[in-house]
Amino acid sequence: MQFLKTLIFAAFLTLVLPGYALYNGNPALPKIPEEGFFISKEAVLSLRAGYEGDLVFNRNMGPHIHKFKIFENFGVFTCNFEERFDLYAELGSFNAEIRKTHRGERIEFQTRDGFTWKTGLRAILWDHGETFLTLHLAYQHASTKFQEIVLNGSPLARKGGRLFYHEVEGSLSVAHRIDIFIPYVGIESSYARAKLKHLPIEQVEAHSEAPVGLFLGSGFSPGSKLMLNVEVRLIDDEAIGISGEIRF
Repeated sequence: MQFLKTLIFAAFLTLVLPGYALYNGNPALPKIPEEGFFISKEAVLSLRAGYEGDLVFNRNMGPHIHKFKIFENFGVFTCNFEERFDLYAELGSFNAEIRKTHRGERIEFQTRDGFTWKTGLRAILWDHGETFLTLHLAYQHASTKFQEIVLNGSPLARKGGRLFYHEVEGSLSVAHRIDIFIPYVGIESSYARAKLKHLPIEQVEAHSEAPVGLFLGSGFSPGSKLMLNVEVRLIDDEAIGISGEIRF
């Protein structure tokens, strides 16, 4: 009951505060699902694979960036140790829409689908019964070409123009399993930097400004083989992410 009160309070905060950072995933993932298709539950080492999708409606990247929308899709590959530690790698696609002001003029950027990768560590620091306290550390890098650059409604030359984006994040979160559902809430800190290079105007650089945020979500698992998850981040990032993983 106390955990549910905390979750409701966190949901209220996400509605009244501005959110940000990378998709975190469920804190119970190193432990749940508890059984796989092939590898024994008692095995020290186990493997998971799955999908992750993340839509950031607007990433806060400073006063001159009025829109920074990101859409990502990943394939996720995870190595688990003793149902306490996850080491994962993700490969996928990344595209962005950016709008900024430059000396009183409006500039819009639309990228193509580009390559991105992410890696991270998830560790259960403490657990008791069906409650889990987990540390998550992650790094992401993306690079893509521009599909369109528009200045005050007029297209500009885009040959050679590229967006480079990277982000590093750390978070601490708590989850509690209630039958087949695993709701969770967490606090996170991240730093993101974007560089727009080889432009027909001067080079553009931007970085995130809010140091701390909140996130919450819920997983669904029958206890074996599968975990589905949804997560929202509304403190500076206005984002929603979904994922699904199977345990081998």
